[in-house]
Amino acid sequence: MLDAISRGLTIVEAAAEAGIGRRTLYEWKAEDEGFRRDLEEAYADGADVYEAEARRRAFAESDALLIFLLKCRDPEKFNQKQQVSLSGDPDAPPIGIAAQAQPAGRTIISPDNHRDPIPEHMRPPPGFVPPPRGRRGCRGTGDG
Repeated sequence: MLDAISRGLTIVEAAAEAGIGRRTLYEWKAEDEGFRRDLEEAYADGADVYEAEARRRAFAESDALLIFLLKCRDPEKFNQKQQVSLSGDPDAPPIGIAAQAQPAGRTIISPDNHRDPIPEHMRPPPGFVPPPRGRRGCRGTGDG
């Protein structure tokens, strides 16, 4: 069973292959310190199997997977984290902060600008009155 786990099988699959229930495996783990250590080692070996396959696929097939592996391998270099520190008057009004560039036609929320403007192409024509809200004209309501 430990061999199956070290090949990358799940706990359920390995227990089934050994002809025992998953619960039995967890009971052995709780009761036997030596078994617990062996199980953890087998699980780590199984994780290495997954990592090797992910690396193979990343180099052969998937830029996204390669990027993920790079970020895991060297987070200092490949994770684009931003750290912001603010200080000042705690009674001052809040300000808006944007970590990424805003799409064209949008502005960042600030104390002077409390909401994003509606882009020109999405504004209703002058004099437009929206229809009343409600269920008028809905099928099955009896009013239309």
